[in-house]
Amino acid sequence: MKKILIYLVVSSSLLGCSNDYKTSEHIAPSSSKVFLKKDKSVGQMHNDLLHLFEQAERAGQQLVDPTKNELSDAMISIINNYFLEQGSEPNVFSEMLQEIPDITQHLNLLVQSTDNLQLLREQLQAFYTTSLPITVQTHALTIFDATSKYEGTTSISSELDKIATAIKTDESLSSEYQKQLLDAISIAEYSNTYWHPSNSSILDRRNLFSYYAGADTAGALAMIQSGAVATASTLTIGAGGWGGLAVLVGGAAFSSFMASR
Repeated sequence: MKKILIYLVVSSSLLGCSNDYKTSEHIAPSSSKVFLKKDKSVGQMHNDLLHLFEQAERAGQQLVDPTKNELSDAMISIINNYFLEQGSEPNVFSEMLQEIPDITQHLNLLVQSTDNLQLLREQLQAFYTTSLPITVQTHALTIFDATSKYEGTTSISSELDKIATAIKTDESLSSEYQKQLLDAISIAEYSNTYWHPSNSSILDRRNLFSYYAGADTAGALAMIQSGAVATASTLTIGAGGWGGLAVLVGGAAFSSFMASR
């Protein structure tokens, strides 16, 4: 399904930034292979998964049931295999879906809301669990609003920089929640360069009136606000805490891929 914005998307030039939630890595969507590296940024992992989804679809694999806009077994398998190659335990994503059933429910509900920005924002608010500091929700909605407003423009990087600074200096947040929110900003940043690359023709579908980076960001923030990332990290703490990362990145990539269909 296509998401339509009310503003004309302009080319962005984001890769020269130096914040600690960004890196210079970028895998072009047209690449024939995802090159695996240690210590990748969260945003780069997200882009890798998007590329793998698109690659599988081009190869004829049915990732999306035409009658359902839901997380599919094929997508889950791709996410599992990707994180296994990164160093996680086998089937880390699918195990988290079994251990935390709300993850699947929240992601499927989110995808059903992405045609309407206001509805998507309201759904994101509804996922918030009161066991988290209220400032997590405040920063999450600020990240979502900035990504929604500035996606595809040259302003998005500076706007996200401001939010990152506010998160780093917010003493009400533990280092764990600061990192989760900064990881969501990394996803927003990398997603924007994926869907709106500065070197693409204006005729490229990624440069049209599209709303994809916002869907990615909403997926990541839903996983944070619902407490799924923290829970998954705790459940896999003895194995390096890969569960939280798989939930965060996998949820964001799923949301974005579905938004682009």
